[in-house]
Amino acid sequence: MPKFIKILIASCLIVSFVTEARLIRGLGRGGITVSFGTQDLLVPISEINEFGMLNWDYYDNPGAVPYDSVYVPPGYPMVMAVPNFCFVELVPGQPFDDEPCYWQFSEGDQLEFIGSTVVHFSLAIQDISWQIFEADDNPYVDTPLFEFNNSFSAIEDTGDRAQNRELYMNAPMPADLALGEYQIQISVVQAAPLGYTFYGADTSYTDEACFGDPGNIICSRLGGVSGDTFIRSGIERFVVVTEPSILLIFLTSCLIMIRRTKQK
Repeated sequence: MPKFIKILIASCLIVSFVTEARLIRGLGRGGITVSFGTQDLLVPISEINEFGMLNWDYYDNPGAVPYDSVYVPPGYPMVMAVPNFCFVELVPGQPFDDEPCYWQFSEGDQLEFIGSTVVHFSLAIQDISWQIFEADDNPYVDTPLFEFNNSFSAIEDTGDRAQNRELYMNAPMPADLALGEYQIQISVVQAAPLGYTFYGADTSYTDEACFGDPGNIICSRLGGVSGDTFIRSGIERFVVVTEPSILLIFLTSCLIMIRRTKQK
């Protein structure tokens, strides 16, 4: 094959790589997933008994009244600003270098992020926002540089009540977003619909627990009401780089071909 054609092919490959280099895959973000996790439910308020706990009969057999139940192992991030495959589940003693995925865009690109959650409540009212912070900011204290509300976001439609969902953002890059490294935070607020509440179940004891006088025994799923909203967030790196020129790409391709020719 003529060298010129090889150079063109190499150039096309590099252009393709630059175009697709949005999510930079490292070794993932690891967490220990052992012992007791968390179980959260979205249940009717009418099923919370006089002890402030969820009626066992309803929990054990919801019948015609649905509820959402989500179990998350300990150490597992409930919401991430990257896809779910970026997380690595670890066991005690397993060596791991924490080099998580991060996002990279060229200046002027459309900002297209994919996040993930393992705590999607299908009955809840969803509100998703994305915030861009300086690299050394504290997102829990500092004001974001830019914020994109729910109108720029979407939730994966799985066709069922699965708790694992991908979350999407699509927005123009702000004109005054300079080259450099930033943080991208996704915040997911889920509000209980009218007549429902969130309930945190005890995962160390999962059998029914019965209390009361001999003539009025009430059996419950141990736990407690956690409120009308369920809020989780996740933060990852976000980098804006300069767009390489076609000439630079071509010259890089030439150097690759020359180096390979000399090696032969």
